[in-house]
Amino acid sequence: MPPDNSPDQAPQNPPARATEDHGRTIAKGAVVNGLGLLGKALIPVFFIVGARIYGTAVMGLFYLSYTMIIVAESLVSSGFNSGTIMFVSRAMARSDRDEAMYRVLANSFVLSLGITFLLIFLSHVGGAQFVLRRYPQEGLLLVVQWMVLALPFLVTSTVTVAATKGHLTMKWDALLFGFARPFSLTLFAVLFYFLVGGIWGIVLAYLLTEVLICAFALVLFGRYFSWRHLLRALVRFRLDSPLIRFAIPQSLNTTFNTFITNVDVIMLGYFGLAEPLIFAYGMGAQIVRNVRQVKLVLSEPLGPVVARLHGHHDPAAISEYFSMVARWITTVGYPIALAVALLRLDLLHLFDAAYDDSTAFMLLLLVPPLLSVSFGLAGNILVMTGHSMWNLLNSTTVAAVNVVLNYLLIPRLGLLGAALATVIASATMSLMQLIEVRKLLGVAPIPSQIYKPYVAIAAPVLMVIAVESGLFGVGATLLGRILAAVVGILLFFGILWAQKIEPRDMEILFPFLKKRRSTDAPQ
Repeated sequence: MPPDNSPDQAPQNPPARATEDHGRTIAKGAVVNGLGLLGKALIPVFFIVGARIYGTAVMGLFYLSYTMIIVAESLVSSGFNSGTIMFVSRAMARSDRDEAMYRVLANSFVLSLGITFLLIFLSHVGGAQFVLRRYPQEGLLLVVQWMVLALPFLVTSTVTVAATKGHLTMKWDALLFGFARPFSLTLFAVLFYFLVGGIWGIVLAYLLTEVLICAFALVLFGRYFSWRHLLRALVRFRLDSPLIRFAIPQSLNTTFNTFITNVDVIMLGYFGLAEPLIFAYGMGAQIVRNVRQVKLVLSEPLGPVVARLHGHHDPAAISEYFSMVARWITTVGYPIALAVALLRLDLLHLFDAAYDDSTAFMLLLLVPPLLSVSFGLAGNILVMTGHSMWNLLNSTTVAAVNVVLNYLLIPRLGLLGAALATVIASATMSLMQLIEVRKLLGVAPIPSQIYKPYVAIAAPVLMVIAVESGLFGVGATLLGRILAAVVGILLFFGILWAQKIEPRDMEILFPFLKKRRSTDAPQ
């Protein structure tokens, strides 16, 4: 195993545990991110509208290109995004760290944009041609070369919003990336369909959206930070070694993770599957991955809290927050996954009404989001405690395994093979992360605090199996499938309620009940 080069090494005599309760901070951040998640529902709307007016062939080409750009985005911005959150959050806790904070911000902007422009240069002087030379899709190279021009704007807005999260302010991520981006993308896609049409209408919509989001983010920066102090840090620029030691491995790690998530689509294109089939698989994957959004809603507000607790060297508190947030995620995520499993073909038909092949690949693709909502916080904890080299080890190992599995399984099993490779890779990743947070940090989910959602989901899962097997013919109609989903969700929450809500959840999520009980108590 590689050595831990975390910038924060625990002292021999750790200070006393911080007594501040961050539960409500996490809950408030989750509410804001939840609103952003509702806004992200417009992303499926964008693909639905796009498929209806542009056609699945055009949208399949766009989605393949978009997937590649997502991987490139992770390479240039993800490590500096996480590093900005972590180091700015720590600096905000100390009034004498302004200079260090602006040095971090200057480094994040300069280095991420520098890598971005290098990537754009390489994409136009042979890099993209080398990577895409085996892809048979006509026009793919030119589309990718144009879409990569959005990266400087995307990176700037990402780092800016990350800086606001250092203030424990989560609303701008939700508003800009959760609502404004998909709304603008949908609006401009319709507009450019009439003005330009074809694949270039979609590409122009994508580029204009990122430019506008970036412009707003720059205005936003001035509300929370001083442009004068940032410019002074840029003029006196010097590399911030702790940030670089964290961000570079983390960028590589997140890139590999993003690649793991999207390599199935990329390799379906490599093996020459038709664009409409790539689009159908991609939309099926997007549908089931929405279950994972529940984890993202809660993991983001947890991140700065973990960074601060790690600064106090308090693994017991991190384990408690790990368990608490995991319990919340599974409570919300499991019933959503249940509904998706029952209604998967109906949801896929929203994007591609002509698809009439098997949807078994979607059932397999539900496994990675379920692993994420159950145990995925371990990866976030590794990041926010500075152990980016370990995450890099995980992601490179699993990426290699995933590529080999896709290469072997797609020619034999098609869409099902791509999904199976993703399942095996995700399970490997979850296991490695759980072992590492325990060995490196002494952090682990507490079984007594997380078991209730697992107990509650057992009976609804058996009901889904019965419906899928054709019992009583309930699954033969849309109404029957909707009814089965509603019954399953009610059954889940009924069993959960019978086990009683955790006292801490009641205190954090329903404080008004506590106040009412205090008022009603006899004097």
